[in-house]
Amino acid sequence: MNANVIIYCRVSSDEQTLGASLDVQEERLRKYCNQMGYNIIDNISYREDESAKTFEKRPVIQGIMNYIRKNKGRVNKL
Repeated sequence: MNANVIIYCRVSSDEQTLGASLDVQEERLRKYCNQMGYNIIDNISYREDESAKTFEKRPVIQGIMNYIRKNKGRVNKL
């Protein structure tokens, strides 16, 4: 399946950046998408390093959700 996907990388604390930095997450996600034949929309990854327990308090994920709403049917996976 050639799914259109958005890559979203997130860490919420300084400790998390040590083993699962945003760069490491993005590298792994891109590799996985390549292996699965997924198309990364506009070849962009979204990164967030906010400490928030809910989606409402995360600005990047809110932007992604708005994009998905405005582009119905274009995004198959997040």
